[in-house]
Amino acid sequence: MNRTILRMTVPLAIAVGLLAACSKQESSQISRIEEKTFTITPRTVEVRVGALAGQLTGLAITQRVNAETGEVVYGPQLSGTLELKNTSPNQSVRLIGGAVNYLDALGKPIPLAEGRTDTRLQFSSYSSERLDPGMVATHRVDVPFPALAVKESNLADLKLDLSYIPTPYHAESITLAVTLAKPG
Repeated sequence: MNRTILRMTVPLAIAVGLLAACSKQESSQISRIEEKTFTITPRTVEVRVGALAGQLTGLAITQRVNAETGEVVYGPQLSGTLELKNTSPNQSVRLIGGAVNYLDALGKPIPLAEGRTDTRLQFSSYSSERLDPGMVATHRVDVPFPALAVKESNLADLKLDLSYIPTPYHAESITLAVTLAKPG
């Protein structure tokens, strides 16, 4: 019985030792990732497009970098919240989509890094994105931001493109003449 235990114990001890050595080596190779946040001023911007009014709030830029080397691991992202209200008294609005563009002080577009081109805003389904008069919709914004703008601090304007379909909105009522018959 002692030989059986010894035969099982020795390979187990070797495996545990190898596992410990590997885990120490792997943990030393894993780099620590930091999230850097850059603020945009103002952090809240008023929005008015046609029958839509609201604001873009909580604007910030975040990027993830390797703490040891300073190398960018995940490019900068613009985040915030877009709140839109239908201010029309007689039109419903169906939100289709949108896009964020970045402009320098001369009004020229600031390009995104290669491979990072999608700054589109996607609105959900038809039923939840139809805004009748007075209704409000809130959407999370999380789109790529130009690394060049972070590096050179040359952002002057955000251009927000919105696509929507306005449709006539009618709310009418009618009075119907009825009587209640007594049980009989």
